[in-house]
Amino acid sequence: MVDIHTHIIPGIDDGSDSVEETFDLLKEAASIGITDIVLTPHYIQGYYETDTKIREYWVNAINDTLKKIDIPINVYVGNEIYVTENMDEMLYHHEVSTLNNSRYALFELPMKSSIKYMDEIVFKIFNLGYVPVLAHPERYQYIQKNIEIAEQLYRKGVLLQANYGSVLGLYGDQAKKTLIKLLKKDYIDVIASDVHKRETIYQVVEESKNKMRKIVGAERLEKLTSQNPKNIIQNQEVETIRRRGNNDDYLS
Repeated sequence: MVDIHTHIIPGIDDGSDSVEETFDLLKEAASIGITDIVLTPHYIQGYYETDTKIREYWVNAINDTLKKIDIPINVYVGNEIYVTENMDEMLYHHEVSTLNNSRYALFELPMKSSIKYMDEIVFKIFNLGYVPVLAHPERYQYIQKNIEIAEQLYRKGVLLQANYGSVLGLYGDQAKKTLIKLLKKDYIDVIASDVHKRETIYQVVEESKNKMRKIVGAERLEKLTSQNPKNIIQNQEVETIRRRGNNDDYLS
């Protein structure tokens, strides 16, 4: 498995608090078969603004230590970018990191209120040659109320990344119901942990996979948890079963 959404660099956002906690989480990840992890601390203008060099320092340091202590995981640089009207400029000037410096950019939206400039910023990101990857669409209240918002993003070519814990109700009943709907409609491209601290996420991944397997089948689940995220970190095309055709606003 490949995990493209984590908060386990110590002390730079609301994730891991210490180096010890970071490596405890990495050991847990390895124990369930995760081989590659993208470290995606929050980047929120005016709040979490860790420099790219600091993120890269931690990635290199963690990789070096993983080799020394024989934990079979590779880690990569990334960010979970809080959407702004100038997100395209942040990407252009490399203020934020894409997923393993690929063309795939993980971003998040406000939890409670939708934004009016969504179409514009998605267009600008594609125009720069990047592919936006929306973190946990099932958790946004406006998507829970109107799943067509996720469908519209899907049709435009935005990749949708759900959280393992959502299907188990760890983010509430509405997030669970919404994820099940998204899975049934084949709108989800990637499943990731969104792990923050010493919590139960990695411990319940297998239970989560068992539930999702009943919805999407074993072959599709393998693509969501392994092949698609692997393609992302290798900067390759993500295999989807999208029904874009003439509905695709931005991609040919």
